Amino acid sequence: MPRPASKTPITEPFTDLLAEAMVAYTLDSSYAAAMCASATRILHKRVSWQARTDLRATSAAAVAECAKLPEFANACSNPSPCGVGAGCRFSTGELAVLQIEPKPGKSLRPQPHRDGPTYDVEAAVKELVTLREGPRRAA
Repeated sequence: MPRPASKTPITEPFTDLLAEAMVAYTLDSSYAAAMCASATRILHKRVSWQARTDLRATSAAAVAECAKLPEFANACSNPSPCGVGAGCRFSTGELAVLQIEPKPGKSLRPQPHRDGPTYDVEAAVKELVTLREGPRRAA
């Protein structure tokens, strides 16, 4: 379901600029299509960067909490990055439903892990964007 557009009041200084833009849109359909495509790309980048920021913050918080625990008797078996996936006790909300294939990376795990001591948070970005935007926009 599409998000409702935000309602921003047009102030007096921008009235002329908006009128010029409307003329340009009606005169040149290729310009209008290019501007819409550009706006869509910008919005997608915002969602991607927000997902990346959220994942890094969640991962850092999960690592900090997990490091406080005594060392696990059995190695951690959560295949997803720390703070992501149903297997991590510190994952919450939409991040708990993500299942990410393990990939080595730059982030260190606080506990022994069956897939090695490092993981890649970036591997989860595309999955989180897909979850937030829907499957057709994430590609």
